[in-house]
Amino acid sequence: MKITMIRKYNSSAIIIALVVGMIMSVVMIGASLIIGQRIQISAQSRQGKLAYRAAMSGINEGLMLIKQARGQGILENVIGQSTREYTLIPESTSQREIKYEYVISPGGLSGFPRQYVNLTPAEFNSTMNKLWRDNAALPAGLGAENIEKFSKSNVDDVVSVDFPADFDPWTFDIYFSRPHYYNATGVPTYYTGYFTPLNVRLIDNSKGAEEQVVFEKTVTSQTEGKVSIDRVKIALCVSGGKCKLRIKPQVALKGTKLKGAVGAGSPAGKFVYYAVVARNSFDEIIGYEEAQPGVISVESTGYAGQAVRKLQARVDTTTGRYLGLFDFGIYCGDKCDGRGIDEL
Repeated sequence: MKITMIRKYNSSAIIIALVVGMIMSVVMIGASLIIGQRIQISAQSRQGKLAYRAAMSGINEGLMLIKQARGQGILENVIGQSTREYTLIPESTSQREIKYEYVISPGGLSGFPRQYVNLTPAEFNSTMNKLWRDNAALPAGLGAENIEKFSKSNVDDVVSVDFPADFDPWTFDIYFSRPHYYNATGVPTYYTGYFTPLNVRLIDNSKGAEEQVVFEKTVTSQTEGKVSIDRVKIALCVSGGKCKLRIKPQVALKGTKLKGAVGAGSPAGKFVYYAVVARNSFDEIIGYEEAQPGVISVESTGYAGQAVRKLQARVDTTTGRYLGLFDFGIYCGDKCDGRGIDEL
């Protein structure tokens, strides 16, 4: 009887020891997994910050290059060139190299709200013609919500767009609105009794001062809401390799007789909405970008270990004004084609 009881006690002790051992094993494995995940997350965070700083190095270098080129009047020399790549910390001195690459890209040649991209040419023309109504921001026009998606320029400011040497549109149109301002509640409102004598010029900077202007037109009719440039004029301009489109919104009292280019004054705060539209012989939009034409971007990607961060800065080439920084940061890991852990 005693022997039986001793055997039972021994069996129970063994079972309890096994259960305790299994529980301890599960706890240890779980703790190890949690610690491993925390270490991995911490490493990814460090790599992400390093990749961000590397990407910012590319942004700063690109912005400096734009500033220098713009100051020397050779901006076209730095736009659209092949990607520049630089290594900050070589792989020989680090577990994984830290580097960045950046490219300076031209802005779109055609620019208007994305919602109108798929309209037929006839539908598109009908919609764009609503811009020049006395108050296009009212429901009878485009409505405040839709018209605010268009590009806009302050009266007497100049919008400048660079044309590439291979630019060959079949048609090129600039639609524009009457002068508007923001009222006390922040709603775009028509500047009553005035119209927009828009001035448009094609400038060939490869030629002398007297021959630079290839095309110029100033709108003189208060019922006109579109300026078209003949493709022959554009071909003449781009042949020099330094062709620029200049758009200058102006404001004048209705009934004013205008002759040639004038600099009609305007109270502060007045602006004009506009859309630039280039089409090929198939009526397809050329060089579309939702952002305002004349804006170039510096896109920089930083790499550190398994982390990749992509940043984009935009600059208005007309004024040189910095328009903001856009962050497209991602964690790459071993799932990104060509940029996995074995590729860095």
